[in-house]
This record gives sequence, structure tokens and C-alpha cells, in this order.
Amino acid sequence: MNHPLIKEVRSPGLMIGVDLKEKAGRFVQKLTDQGVLALLAGANVIRFLPPLVITNDEIDRVVTALKTVLDS
Repeated sequence: MNHPLIKEVRSPGLMIGVDLKEKAGRFVQKLTDQGVLALLAGANVIRFLPPLVITNDEIDRVVTALKTVLDS
């Protein structure tokens, strides 16, 4: 996903780190409000740790929520 706030996306396996150009705390809270569990990994990184059995529909839901949160 291309977004002006995203500096880099790192993905060693299923652990995904979205490195932002600004502090990530408020975005993590907004994701939680939308039902998406995400954690901070440093001040500017949102970390996702999906289960091995994640479905394509669930991935699409998280990507949509992330885009919505970053746009707000």
C-alpha cells in the first residue's frame, strides 16, 4: 500500500512492521477502535502479528482499516 505517511514496510515472515514518518501511537489506538489488534514497535512503527491461519478476507480488512486510519 502506498501512502504518504508510510516510510517503509518490513515483513520478516508474518510479522509486519509499518514504519511511519510520524509517531504511531494514535494510529494504533484508532486501529484498536476498529477491531484490529496492532502494537507499537518503537515510536514510529506499527507491528502486526497475524496468525498462520489468517484468511485473505481478514488481510483485506486490516489493510482497509490501516488505510482508513492513516487517512483520518
